[in-house]
Amino acid sequence: MTTLINLCNFFPIQANEYFPAYIMRLRYLGKYLSLPSEMFISDVKAATISDNIYPRSIIPCIKKLVSENIVSNNYSIDCKVLTNHYSANYWQGFIKPSELNLYNTAIINGHKVSKNLFEGEQLLKVFKPLKFCRMCAQDDRELTGLSYWHSDHQIPTIYICRKHSIALEHAVWEHKKTLIDYPVISPNSACRIPKIVITPLHVWLESQSRHLLTQPLPITRAWVASIRTSLYEMLEVRHTIRSVMFSRELINQWVLFLKEAFKKLEPTQRYGAGFELSAAFTVQRILFPKNKYTHPMMFLLLIKFTEEYLGVNLSIGQAINSEADGYIDKQLN
Repeated sequence: MTTLINLCNFFPIQANEYFPAYIMRLRYLGKYLSLPSEMFISDVKAATISDNIYPRSIIPCIKKLVSENIVSNNYSIDCKVLTNHYSANYWQGFIKPSELNLYNTAIINGHKVSKNLFEGEQLLKVFKPLKFCRMCAQDDRELTGLSYWHSDHQIPTIYICRKHSIALEHAVWEHKKTLIDYPVISPNSACRIPKIVITPLHVWLESQSRHLLTQPLPITRAWVASIRTSLYEMLEVRHTIRSVMFSRELINQWVLFLKEAFKKLEPTQRYGAGFELSAAFTVQRILFPKNKYTHPMMFLLLIKFTEEYLGVNLSIGQAINSEADGYIDKQLN
């Protein structure tokens, strides 16, 4: 453990550095040292890190590196780690604290648990590649000597670098290459693919996501609960013993909305035909009262759909983020 502590002290985590990438960086730097077994994540598990908002394979590493912040025996991960290096303010409001603690406890104790924290997350991985800003990479290299992966850039509904007001780029690696191979960004670590064409939908999702990042978790949880109630009323939900029901017209319009939204968010369409028909994406499933793990992206898309379908305003903040607003003006004019 002393070896790991010394390594962390000598190579500290950077501000806003993506925690899984930091683990891989330590693993690379300490490859000739006696590191804890938790650090040696398999290639198979490493390949799935970018798929999830809260990668399961990294959780034991958090316990090792910040063990003093594990609260008693309930394995409540220190909020600073999650907030500063996992962008937790974005996603934690969509899951109950008790459920997150149960998830952490099961993984740390080696019990069987779902690969994904949020329902439908495995299907949505195509919308969550590792992303980076070339200008940030250059700035970081000049300031710290290395170009590291930024935590907020990895949020699935973040598309623009807030600092530089430019579209983020997707990291595309050779076959079977993972974050293990590229723990930092370098000219050879990512191949460029066509940049995302920023649309009003991207800007709306960006502004809502950025606003979530600035809010304390209690406020976000209260907002999610309030919006759920509003959606129940506005979309005229009908309750049955086992589920909730909506009109056929609304369901059809939602499917059409999703189909168009997915095309805009992933123009290369690296997903199968009828993707929008998945059971995990239905209005019934997203608003099911017993659903404990609502995926932030799907919840935000449902809000946007409701705004357009009913002509109402349910946005988190009234004003669009000025950086995103300025960027879209440049793109559209």
